[in-house]
Amino acid sequence: MARAIEVFRQNAKHVAALSAEEADRNLSIVERADMMALLQTEVRSVMQAASAGNFERRVPTNFSDNELNDLAIGINGLVEAVDRGLAETGKVLSAIANTDLTQRITGHYEGGRSALSRTIPMPLPQSWPISLPSCRARRARSRQRPAKFWPAPMI
Repeated sequence: MARAIEVFRQNAKHVAALSAEEADRNLSIVERADMMALLQTEVRSVMQAASAGNFERRVPTNFSDNELNDLAIGINGLVEAVDRGLAETGKVLSAIANTDLTQRITGHYEGGRSALSRTIPMPLPQSWPISLPSCRARRARSRQRPAKFWPAPMI
């Protein structure tokens, strides 16, 4: 009888240990689900801001799960690369609009952005007989000319 009671006691301890392990596992699953929900909210917020042209926002990278941190770091890298490329392209296009063809895209880019950085602006050969002061003067003269009005067609 004592032997049977000892077996029951050992089984009860074993069941209690399994229940504790299962409870820990369930708590871990709930904690991870909470982190994933927070990550989803933060990613949605960053993507909405980026879609509206705001590339300042970043996804936090302080999760206790390294996989979620890696995902957040990757998203932040993407947003930063787009922001940097747009800023540099905007600077060069602004210079072109002011007839300054000396500005170039200097960042290192790959893929489609690499092609863009090679073509904006197309560098003018030194042998071209055009100079920026003459372009500016020609543009100023064209603004001073009176508009020509053509006679209305006879019907």
